[in-house]
Amino acid sequence: MIACPTTFPFGSPTELVGIPLTAEKYAGWFTSQGEDAVVNILLDYETFGEHQWTETGIFEFLKALPREILKNRTFDFPRPQRS
Repeated sequence: MIACPTTFPFGSPTELVGIPLTAEKYAGWFTSQGEDAVVNILLDYETFGEHQWTETGIFEFLKALPREILKNRTFDFPRPQRS
């Protein structure tokens, strides 16, 4: 199970492990969970605009994330009827 910070990692100090968070790092964490892992990505609406501004890279992160996840062929994005 991954409990990962997605609210504050873009503007956090660089001495923290994994900071700055990139789509590549985040997708790598999924891979380390194994082939049968179920990963849910949950974001608070406050993340966009209040905690993270465009300048933090949050939108580039979100744009790149699906591509990075799908580089590993064992992961996909199932629709509700497949879950």
